[in-house]
Amino acid sequence: MKKLKIFSLIFALVTLFTSCEEEYIIGIGKGHVETKEASEITTTSAKLNGEVIRKGGASDYSIGFLLYLGAEEDFTLETDGVQQIQCDKSEGAFAKTIDNLTENKTYKFRAYITNEAGTSYGDVKTFTTEEESLQTLTGHTAGVTSASYSPDGTKIVSASLDNTIKIWDANTGTCLKTLT
Repeated sequence: MKKLKIFSLIFALVTLFTSCEEEYIIGIGKGHVETKEASEITTTSAKLNGEVIRKGGASDYSIGFLLYLGAEEDFTLETDGVQQIQCDKSEGAFAKTIDNLTENKTYKFRAYITNEAGTSYGDVKTFTTEEESLQTLTGHTAGVTSASYSPDGTKIVSASLDNTIKIWDANTGTCLKTLT
């Protein structure tokens, strides 16, 4: 009877460990990361943010982000067109600023962690790079009839139906002088 109980216990444990969805190497499980919102978004760059929740018991692991422009909502390291961005090992929060992005474009990204038990992914997040904006010069009280840059490009001169000519700083948009 005692042998039957031991056999039943061993059978139950073997069934439990072989029926799990994720593969486990004894003592090592897949890590877990969270994808945080992107920050510091400009026309050509963004800071991707993530957090290591657990390393899965592994001392050898890698973390980073996947950047993707494709149509698929769920993408992995194996998905065509995915850009892998590796980060330095970290416990807790990690981030990476990426450059050379296209203005006014929506990007998908997600954090990942890989160890000897496999790779796991955070949720997919999106961000859109800013659109380059033109500067608006405010000061005339009627329609502008003409505007020109100075030969050195540092000033703008505008003429208006309000019978004024204004000289502007081209970099700041500040009105430097009004001629009537």
